Amino acid sequence: MKLTAMWVCWIALLMAGCSAVRNTADGMHEQMERARTAEASGDLAGAAYEYAAAAEKFPSGELYAVAARKAAVLYAHPLNPARNDSIALAPGVGEGARSPGDCHAGTHTGSG
Repeated sequence: MKLTAMWVCWIALLMAGCSAVRNTADGMHEQMERARTAEASGDLAGAAYEYAAAAEKFPSGELYAVAARKAAVLYAHPLNPARNDSIALAPGVGEGARSPGDCHAGTHTGSG
């Protein structure tokens, strides 16, 4: 009986752990999709913010390096109306810009 209870607990913990990983991955993919949509529509400031937010929210996510690189490139992009080379070169891209108004003068209209 103890062995069965132990196996049931172990399986329950395993399922709970896997669902947390899946939720994190799904969240990062959703954040990255918002960033891609903003970038495709020409909203470079919004895209930079969304990529930076993805990197900040999911530092151990599978797409962290992509998000951080894209944020840095877009923050430094010459066509970005909120271009900010200081943020682009910062070790944690976007760390100092925690709200949309901080990183691009309130031009961001998406969530984040």
